[in-house]
Amino acid sequence: MSDHSAGGEWSSSPETFASTLEDLKQSGCMVLVVEDEDAPAHEGCDRLLGADDAADRRRLFVQTDSATSSRLTVAGRRDRTTERVARLRTTSRTATATDATQAVPGASPTVATGVDGLAADAREAVDALEPTDGFDAGQLRICVDSVGDMVAATNPAATTGFVADVRELVDDHDGLGHVHVTQRTPGAAAEALLPQMDAVVEVAGDEEARHRWHLPEESLTSEWFDLERA
Repeated sequence: MSDHSAGGEWSSSPETFASTLEDLKQSGCMVLVVEDEDAPAHEGCDRLLGADDAADRRRLFVQTDSATSSRLTVAGRRDRTTERVARLRTTSRTATATDATQAVPGASPTVATGVDGLAADAREAVDALEPTDGFDAGQLRICVDSVGDMVAATNPAATTGFVADVRELVDDHDGLGHVHVTQRTPGAAAEALLPQMDAVVEVAGDEEARHRWHLPEESLTSEWFDLERA
């Protein structure tokens, strides 16, 4: 993405974006996380999941079974009351992906054979995670990983449709969802996701990741800065 949104404003203040994101979370918010290949795998993700927050978070992780890395590193309890995992079966299941899932106590996944089944599993997982008195704003956190793998296993239209289903869940429950894309994700597939997004976060750097935020609706783009807890 360019350094400046056309016709927009520039802000170097992390507080500006934290405040805007907090406002977005009150009615549901989706974030596209665009990762450089050299960026640490979990930088930004844990913060968007509320890893450093003492509040009760309910988390849903969505992956393909061919994922070679797991996002399941967030701190906190590991049980089916607070976390669920939904996976899409592909034709290239790897031992690494299997081991990554089995290494996380309490995170036994559901495995769907198509995106419709994956969407149904995601809805059921959110229903199971919902507290008896409903979700507080920002309590539900959804991480969609391996978008490139999902596109390869299905097609861009099916992947875009699934992300739209996730967007509906986020809106219905005033949650915070984020979707990971990397340089390997087809550009057209990544562009097709933008209408579902409230914010775009670029993650770059090898040892110490840098973050830059874009808020399309507000025509705001930030400088590079360390991402604070979302």
